[in-house]
Amino acid sequence: MGLAIYVIGAVGSAFAPNFAVLAGFRFLWGLGTAGPRSLSLAIARDLHSGDWIARILALVQAVFMVMPAFAPLLGEGESLAPEHQRPLTLGRTRAATAAMFDLGSFAVFLGSGELIFDATYDRSSQFAYLFGAMSLAMGLVVWRGSALRTSGSGSDS
Repeated sequence: MGLAIYVIGAVGSAFAPNFAVLAGFRFLWGLGTAGPRSLSLAIARDLHSGDWIARILALVQAVFMVMPAFAPLLGEGESLAPEHQRPLTLGRTRAATAAMFDLGSFAVFLGSGELIFDATYDRSSQFAYLFGAMSLAMGLVVWRGSALRTSGSGSDS
């Protein structure tokens, strides 16, 4: 049932005609996301009682809390070979931080662009065209920037 609610929320969000409907489907999506956690609690309560349920629930909670800490370690197995890795430097850290903020602002733009075009500019019917034009412009800027970067000194210090 949780998976069905999740899918309904996700599909409904994708096709929401306005913000109110989107908010409702996002709420459903969140409820569906809670399904696995709720199911693990229900299974533990159905199968155990007393001290055993406390132990099982503590174990389930530990898995939900600790697994995100191990995700980078699991990803480490898919890392580049040492000879292809670049050393950690202040310059690269600054560049990565800037890229993080760029990506974050772009994600905000993606998530709110249609709402801005609709509520602020009353151009929801033109959103696809305007978004496409802006995406092409941003792509050209990034492409041109990468061409300038490769023709520069290339210093990463």
